Amino acid sequence: MNIDISYGNTIYADNRIARYTEFKFDSLNDLEQFWVTRAEDDEGRWEANVKTLVVTYSDWVSSEEFFEVKGEEAV
Repeated sequence: MNIDISYGNTIYADNRIARYTEFKFDSLNDLEQFWVTRAEDDEGRWEANVKTLVVTYSDWVSSEEFFEVKGEEAV
């Protein structure tokens, strides 16, 4: 499994930005095992694309996290 994290393009007035965590799998069986054992979270949204074998978790984070992560990537 590979994990990629990306962020939305908009910071809202309440200082939040969307974060997308993608879990990429090599087989449908691996995706299924992950899907049935994932942690349910009222704050975010889970989606599974069975064609591309990618599970995406979307949630909201503080823009401070975004600036911290992007600042580290720039160094």
